[in-house]
Amino acid sequence: MLGYPERGYNHIQLAIDIAREVEHPFTQAMALATGAFSYCRVRETQEATECLDTLLPLAEEQNFNMWVVNGSLVRGIAWTQSGFEDIGIQALIQGLSDYQSMGSEVSRAYPLASLAYAQGSACQAKQGLSILEQGLAHVDKSGERFGEAGIYRIKGDLLLLSDPGEGEAEDCYHRSLDIAKQQNAKSWELRTSMRLSYLWQKQGRIQEAKELLAGIYGWFTEGFDKPDLVDAKALLEELA
Repeated sequence: MLGYPERGYNHIQLAIDIAREVEHPFTQAMALATGAFSYCRVRETQEATECLDTLLPLAEEQNFNMWVVNGSLVRGIAWTQSGFEDIGIQALIQGLSDYQSMGSEVSRAYPLASLAYAQGSACQAKQGLSILEQGLAHVDKSGERFGEAGIYRIKGDLLLLSDPGEGEAEDCYHRSLDIAKQQNAKSWELRTSMRLSYLWQKQGRIQEAKELLAGIYGWFTEGFDKPDLVDAKALLEELA
Protein backbone atom coordinates (compact mmCIF):
# COMPACT_ATOMS: atom_id res chain seq x y z
CA MET A 1 0.00 0.00 0.00
CA LEU A 2 2.82 2.40 0.82
CA GLY A 3 4.30 2.05 -2.64
CA TYR A 4 6.97 -0.61 -2.21
CA PRO A 5 5.50 -3.60 -4.08
CA GLU A 6 8.78 -5.47 -4.45
CA ARG A 7 9.53 -5.29 -0.73
CA GLY A 8 5.97 -6.34 0.06
CA TYR A 9 6.28 -9.30 -2.31
CA ASN A 10 9.56 -10.39 -0.68
CA HIS A 11 8.12 -10.14 2.84
CA ILE A 12 5.14 -12.29 1.86
CA GLN A 13 7.45 -14.96 0.47
CA LEU A 14 9.66 -14.84 3.59
CA ALA A 15 6.65 -15.17 5.92
CA ILE A 16 5.30 -18.19 4.01
CA ASP A 17 8.75 -19.84 3.95
CA ILE A 18 9.20 -19.38 7.71
CA ALA A 19 5.70 -20.72 8.41
CA ARG A 20 6.49 -23.85 6.40
CA GLU A 21 9.76 -24.36 8.26
CA VAL A 22 8.20 -24.25 11.74
CA GLU A 23 5.49 -26.73 10.66
CA HIS A 24 2.86 -25.09 12.86
CA PRO A 25 -0.52 -25.40 11.08
CA PHE A 26 -2.14 -22.23 12.42
CA THR A 27 0.95 -20.15 11.60
CA GLN A 28 1.00 -21.66 8.13
CA ALA A 29 -2.69 -20.86 7.61
CA MET A 30 -2.23 -17.27 8.77
CA ALA A 31 0.78 -16.70 6.50
CA LEU A 32 -0.95 -18.25 3.48
CA ALA A 33 -4.19 -16.31 4.05
CA THR A 34 -2.34 -13.02 4.47
CA GLY A 35 -0.23 -13.80 1.41
CA ALA A 36 -3.28 -14.61 -0.71
CA PHE A 37 -5.00 -11.37 0.29
CA SER A 38 -1.84 -9.36 -0.35
CA TYR A 39 -1.27 -10.90 -3.78
CA CYS A 40 -4.85 -10.12 -4.77
CA ARG A 41 -4.42 -6.51 -3.70
CA VAL A 42 -1.60 -6.13 -6.24
CA ARG A 43 -3.43 -8.25 -8.86
CA GLU A 44 -0.94 -11.14 -8.72
CA THR A 45 -3.74 -13.67 -9.19
CA GLN A 46 -1.58 -16.72 -9.94
CA GLU A 47 0.42 -16.31 -6.72
CA ALA A 48 -2.80 -15.79 -4.74
CA THR A 49 -4.27 -18.97 -6.21
CA GLU A 50 -1.16 -20.97 -5.29
CA CYS A 51 -1.52 -19.80 -1.67
CA LEU A 52 -5.20 -20.73 -1.65
CA ASP A 53 -4.56 -24.19 -3.08
CA THR A 54 -2.46 -24.92 0.01
CA LEU A 55 -4.45 -22.90 2.53
CA LEU A 56 -7.96 -24.28 1.99
CA PRO A 57 -7.18 -28.02 2.39
CA LEU A 58 -5.04 -27.23 5.45
CA ALA A 59 -7.73 -25.04 7.04
CA GLU A 60 -10.46 -27.62 6.40
CA GLU A 61 -8.33 -30.44 7.81
CA GLN A 62 -7.53 -28.44 10.97
CA ASN A 63 -11.06 -27.02 11.35
CA PHE A 64 -9.76 -23.45 11.06
CA ASN A 65 -13.19 -22.18 10.05
CA MET A 66 -12.16 -18.53 9.94
CA TRP A 67 -9.39 -19.29 7.48
CA VAL A 68 -11.75 -21.44 5.38
CA VAL A 69 -14.12 -18.50 5.02
CA ASN A 70 -11.24 -16.07 4.57
CA GLY A 71 -9.76 -18.25 1.83
CA SER A 72 -13.11 -18.62 0.10
CA LEU A 73 -13.48 -14.83 0.00
CA VAL A 74 -10.05 -14.42 -1.56
CA ARG A 75 -10.86 -17.18 -4.05
CA GLY A 76 -13.87 -15.12 -5.11
CA ILE A 77 -11.69 -12.02 -5.52
CA ALA A 78 -9.16 -13.99 -7.58
CA TRP A 79 -11.91 -15.31 -9.84
CA THR A 80 -13.26 -11.82 -10.49
CA GLN A 81 -9.75 -10.54 -11.26
CA SER A 82 -9.34 -13.38 -13.77
CA GLY A 83 -12.53 -12.44 -15.62
CA PHE A 84 -14.85 -15.04 -14.08
CA GLU A 85 -17.24 -12.48 -12.62
CA ASP A 86 -20.27 -14.75 -12.24
CA ILE A 87 -18.68 -17.39 -10.03
CA GLY A 88 -16.57 -14.75 -8.30
CA ILE A 89 -19.66 -12.73 -7.37
CA GLN A 90 -21.41 -15.80 -5.98
CA ALA A 91 -18.32 -16.80 -3.97
CA LEU A 92 -17.99 -13.30 -2.52
CA ILE A 93 -21.68 -13.07 -1.59
CA GLN A 94 -21.52 -16.47 0.12
CA GLY A 95 -18.20 -15.68 1.80
CA LEU A 96 -19.39 -12.36 3.18
CA SER A 97 -22.54 -14.02 4.50
CA ASP A 98 -20.50 -16.77 6.19
CA TYR A 99 -18.08 -14.20 7.58
CA GLN A 100 -20.91 -12.20 9.13
CA SER A 101 -22.64 -15.30 10.52
CA MET A 102 -19.44 -16.09 12.41
CA GLY A 103 -19.70 -12.70 14.09
CA SER A 104 -16.65 -11.22 12.37
CA GLU A 105 -16.59 -7.60 11.22
CA VAL A 106 -12.87 -7.40 10.49
CA SER A 107 -11.62 -6.47 7.00
CA ARG A 108 -15.05 -6.42 5.36
CA ALA A 109 -14.46 -3.27 3.32
CA TYR A 110 -12.02 -4.84 0.85
CA PRO A 111 -14.19 -7.85 -0.16
CA LEU A 112 -17.25 -5.56 -0.34
CA ALA A 113 -15.37 -3.26 -2.71
CA SER A 114 -14.21 -6.26 -4.75
CA LEU A 115 -17.79 -7.52 -4.99
CA ALA A 116 -19.00 -4.09 -6.13
CA TYR A 117 -16.28 -3.86 -8.78
CA ALA A 118 -17.15 -7.33 -10.10
CA GLN A 119 -20.81 -6.37 -10.28
CA GLY A 120 -19.88 -3.33 -12.32
CA SER A 121 -17.89 -5.54 -14.70
CA ALA A 122 -20.94 -7.80 -14.98
CA CYS A 123 -23.20 -4.85 -15.96
CA GLN A 124 -24.69 -4.64 -12.47
CA ALA A 125 -23.44 -1.15 -11.61
CA LYS A 126 -26.48 -0.17 -9.54
CA GLN A 127 -26.14 -3.25 -7.35
CA GLY A 128 -22.45 -2.48 -7.02
CA LEU A 129 -23.16 1.07 -5.85
CA SER A 130 -25.49 -0.31 -3.19
CA ILE A 131 -22.76 -2.66 -1.97
CA LEU A 132 -20.32 0.24 -1.79
CA GLU A 133 -22.70 2.10 0.51
CA GLN A 134 -22.49 -0.92 2.83
CA GLY A 135 -18.72 -0.68 2.62
CA LEU A 136 -18.69 3.01 3.51
CA ALA A 137 -21.10 2.37 6.40
CA HIS A 138 -18.71 -0.32 7.67
CA VAL A 139 -15.77 2.09 7.42
CA ASP A 140 -17.62 4.77 9.39
CA LYS A 141 -18.84 2.33 12.03
CA SER A 142 -15.59 0.44 12.55
CA GLY A 143 -13.00 3.12 11.82
CA GLU A 144 -11.29 0.53 9.62
CA ARG A 145 -10.11 2.80 6.82
CA PHE A 146 -7.75 0.42 5.04
CA GLY A 147 -10.03 0.11 2.00
CA GLU A 148 -11.64 3.56 2.01
CA ALA A 149 -9.62 5.02 -0.87
CA GLY A 150 -10.43 1.97 -2.98
CA ILE A 151 -14.14 2.23 -2.24
CA TYR A 152 -14.29 5.81 -3.52
CA ARG A 153 -12.23 4.90 -6.60
CA ILE A 154 -14.58 2.04 -7.46
CA LYS A 155 -17.60 4.24 -6.73
CA GLY A 156 -16.28 6.65 -9.35
CA ASP A 157 -15.91 3.79 -11.84
CA LEU A 158 -19.45 2.55 -11.24
CA LEU A 159 -20.95 6.03 -11.48
CA LEU A 160 -19.41 6.34 -14.93
CA LEU A 161 -21.02 3.03 -15.90
CA SER A 162 -24.46 3.85 -14.53
CA ASP A 163 -24.81 7.53 -15.43
CA PRO A 164 -23.50 9.61 -18.34
CA GLY A 165 -22.71 12.46 -15.93
CA GLU A 166 -19.02 12.60 -15.01
CA GLY A 167 -18.91 15.28 -12.31
CA GLU A 168 -19.89 13.01 -9.40
CA ALA A 169 -17.45 10.35 -10.55
CA GLU A 170 -14.63 12.89 -10.65
CA ASP A 171 -15.55 14.03 -7.13
CA CYS A 172 -15.18 10.41 -5.95
CA TYR A 173 -11.75 10.12 -7.58
CA HIS A 174 -10.61 13.31 -5.85
CA ARG A 175 -11.94 12.01 -2.53
CA SER A 176 -10.05 8.77 -3.10
CA LEU A 177 -6.85 10.68 -3.87
CA ASP A 178 -7.19 12.80 -0.73
CA ILE A 179 -7.60 9.70 1.45
CA ALA A 180 -4.67 7.89 -0.20
CA LYS A 181 -2.42 10.91 0.32
CA GLN A 182 -3.44 11.22 3.97
CA GLN A 183 -2.52 7.57 4.47
CA ASN A 184 0.70 7.80 2.40
CA ALA A 185 -0.80 4.93 0.40
CA LYS A 186 1.13 5.51 -2.82
CA SER A 187 -0.14 2.34 -4.48
CA TRP A 188 -3.75 3.39 -3.96
CA GLU A 189 -2.86 6.93 -5.12
CA LEU A 190 -1.43 5.47 -8.33
CA ARG A 191 -4.57 3.43 -9.03
CA THR A 192 -6.89 6.39 -8.57
CA SER A 193 -4.60 8.67 -10.57
CA MET A 194 -4.88 6.24 -13.46
CA ARG A 195 -8.68 6.27 -13.29
CA LEU A 196 -8.81 10.07 -13.14
CA SER A 197 -6.28 10.32 -15.97
CA TYR A 198 -8.44 8.04 -18.14
CA LEU A 199 -11.42 10.30 -17.46
CA TRP A 200 -9.48 13.46 -18.24
CA GLN A 201 -8.11 11.85 -21.41
CA LYS A 202 -11.67 11.15 -22.51
CA GLN A 203 -12.54 14.79 -21.81
CA GLY A 204 -9.57 16.06 -23.81
CA ARG A 205 -7.68 17.27 -20.74
CA ILE A 206 -4.52 15.51 -21.88
CA GLN A 207 -1.92 17.74 -20.22
CA GLU A 208 -3.65 17.57 -16.83
CA ALA A 209 -3.88 13.79 -17.11
CA LYS A 210 -0.21 13.47 -18.04
CA GLU A 211 0.98 15.73 -15.20
CA LEU A 212 -1.13 13.92 -12.60
CA LEU A 213 0.00 10.44 -13.60
CA ALA A 214 3.64 11.34 -14.24
CA GLY A 215 3.86 12.90 -10.78
CA ILE A 216 2.87 9.75 -8.89
CA TYR A 217 4.55 7.31 -11.31
CA GLY A 218 7.83 9.17 -10.92
CA TRP A 219 7.72 8.64 -7.16
CA PHE A 220 8.12 4.84 -7.45
CA THR A 221 11.54 3.22 -7.23
CA GLU A 222 10.63 -0.49 -7.51
CA GLY A 223 8.04 -2.96 -8.74
CA PHE A 224 7.97 -1.75 -12.32
CA ASP A 225 7.09 -5.24 -13.53
CA LYS A 226 3.95 -5.33 -11.34
CA PRO A 227 0.54 -4.87 -13.01
CA ASP A 228 -0.31 -1.38 -11.71
CA LEU A 229 3.00 0.17 -12.73
CA VAL A 230 2.96 -1.62 -16.09
CA ASP A 231 -0.51 -0.18 -16.77
CA ALA A 232 0.53 3.29 -15.60
CA LYS A 233 3.54 3.31 -17.92
CA ALA A 234 1.37 2.25 -20.86
CA LEU A 235 -1.09 5.06 -20.17
CA LEU A 236 1.71 7.63 -19.86
CA GLU A 237 3.04 6.56 -23.26
CA GLU A 238 -0.46 6.92 -24.66
CA LEU A 239 -0.76 10.42 -23.23
CA ALA A 240 2.67 11.54 -24.46
